[in-house]
Amino acid sequence: MQVRGSVDLQGGAMRNKYAGVCYRCHGNVPAGAGHFERHQGQWRTQHAECAIKARQEADGHIDRDNSVFLEGDWAIDPRGRFIEV
Repeated sequence: MQVRGSVDLQGGAMRNKYAGVCYRCHGNVPAGAGHFERHQGQWRTQHAECAIKARQEADGHIDRDNSVFLEGDWAIDPRGRFIEV
């Protein structure tokens, strides 16, 4: 979909022509520094970084340090859950 005044990038992501407020982190999004989309009849803006982070979380690729939670010996039970052994 191409909206007048937008730039259609690979995968259909479109950069914002106007500044706005990120609906994910509520920070300021300068013109050209994020993406926009239509949602429930309204236009909304998000930072490019917020869009990438949300996509990674949705795909299960969360970038965080889990070493604190995985101290000790762990295994996976028959149901696919982590258990401490």
